[in-house]
Amino acid sequence: MLKRWNIKIYNIDFLIAILDYVLTFIDLDLKFKRKRPKGSINLYIKALILKEILKISLRYVESYSLIYLHIRIPKSTLEIKHRDLIEKVLIVIFSILLFYRL
Repeated sequence: MLKRWNIKIYNIDFLIAILDYVLTFIDLDLKFKRKRPKGSINLYIKALILKEILKISLRYVESYSLIYLHIRIPKSTLEIKHRDLIEKVLIVIFSILLFYRL
């Protein structure tokens, strides 16, 4: 596992590129408590992964999603119900970052 001081974790553009690659191979047949989100499910998963990796609040995720994902995702629509899926994606991302050399 990468240490928190490793700079690879905080390269957000590279992280989003890895997320695009990883999410193409994962089946995202999710069930939502409320109605299905308007946007792509990949965008919501990316926003939640950014929240978990950068350890930021949902308010900051709202602004980061506007900057890096080019769409505003309100914090009320982000629910952390699918924790097991997020943990699987995080494990894959960290394993890719572990073997990547800057």
